[in-house]
Amino acid sequence: MPAVSEEELNAFVDGELDPARLEEVTALIEQDTALQKRIAELKQINDRLKTFGREHDNDELPPRIRSLVDSWL
Repeated sequence: MPAVSEEELNAFVDGELDPARLEEVTALIEQDTALQKRIAELKQINDRLKTFGREHDNDELPPRIRSLVDSWL
């Protein structure tokens, strides 16, 4: 089974991983505690960014950050 990249882990967390690769990545995560911890970290980062976006007026954010936050809400 091929290794999983950071990009794939982010896609996994965001629900954007290709369905064919999803099974492989899921199996890798189930077998690797380091990957499980990384997934938890990425989910926590996403949750914090979503909370930040809801708590702050998007007009106060730099455009690049605002577009990222908007895409997660």
